[in-house]
Amino acid sequence: MAQSIHQMEFYENLIEMGHQVDILAREGKGKTDIDIEKVFSKEVPLARLFFNIDSRSKLKRLLRDNDYDVVHDRGYLFGGIATKLADKYDLPVVLQIDDDWIEMEHRHSNYLKLPFLHSHSKRFCRELIDKTDRSFTVSETLKKIIAESWGGDPTRIDVVPNGVDPERFKPMDEDDLLKGKYDLQGKTMVFVGKLGPWHGVDTLLKATPVIKKEYPDFKAVIVGGDQKDVKRYRKKAGDEVVFTGKVPYKEVPKYINLADICVAPYPDVDYGFSPFKVFEYMACEKPVLTSDLPSLREILSEDTAILSKPGDPEILAENASEAFKRDLEDMGKKARQKILDEYTWKKSTEKLVDVYKKALESHS
Repeated sequence: MAQSIHQMEFYENLIEMGHQVDILAREGKGKTDIDIEKVFSKEVPLARLFFNIDSRSKLKRLLRDNDYDVVHDRGYLFGGIATKLADKYDLPVVLQIDDDWIEMEHRHSNYLKLPFLHSHSKRFCRELIDKTDRSFTVSETLKKIIAESWGGDPTRIDVVPNGVDPERFKPMDEDDLLKGKYDLQGKTMVFVGKLGPWHGVDTLLKATPVIKKEYPDFKAVIVGGDQKDVKRYRKKAGDEVVFTGKVPYKEVPKYINLADICVAPYPDVDYGFSPFKVFEYMACEKPVLTSDLPSLREILSEDTAILSKPGDPEILAENASEAFKRDLEDMGKKARQKILDEYTWKKSTEKLVDVYKKALESHS
């Protein structure tokens, strides 16, 4: 979902700025009528291979039949079809790098644990980034990781952070139906996102019973997760935790606005991310309780968030309990202003256009 949101926001804003855009993607639905050339998206064994074959065929036709100024490749490990074809057709290409593909694959799958595959993946990433005219990451932290881990030239890597739509995510009155449905009578903490170890859900579930000791009516509302993950985490949670499961994206602002504070308890591993949930919390003027990591420090400060020791449930609980005692309205307002000044999708897209211009200049 986040990937789809990312791409659709970029392309809708590019269109609003007067650019012509063709999209080749698994899926995508935006606010405007965008014609998407869909490629293989079934969850089957060797899905990535089938995706590569299908996308190569369709992109080759698009490049042959149209006169493009630049090709934007949202890359992934052992992908890079757009980068390679752009090179073949002598077109400027920009590579989007949302995370350290090697590290993420290594942590969340087994096949990169084989030494020869790990070395091959490093060679693949280095060769791919060297084929591009420009690349961009979502944070300065990730840019540094990519330069050091892949061996990419940092002078050819730009930073385009993620953003948020402040018209969709904004302060609004609490939804009484949702409050009643989840029996929210006391202090409320909201978490939005997938349920996985890289989002710190285990840390959160260890912190909530500690918070409840001080605030008996406290509830933590966890928004997101498929049925399998919700079932697994529900077994670890106390009755102070409410799981909503997946909700439509357009409904997420209603859930965020139920919160006294919003939480993003990332573990003590910095992937160099630029997290959607943090921007969405800030845009809704909610105090953010999150981990004190370099990539988050790029976005946040003590004026706009409560920064907690990563992976420590006791300190997370202590910080939450202290936050509930404070008047954090000013913090929320400063957070939203930070969004309006620096982190809307429009501003991110303007930075992306600057990257395109650099690619055109270096290619000529």
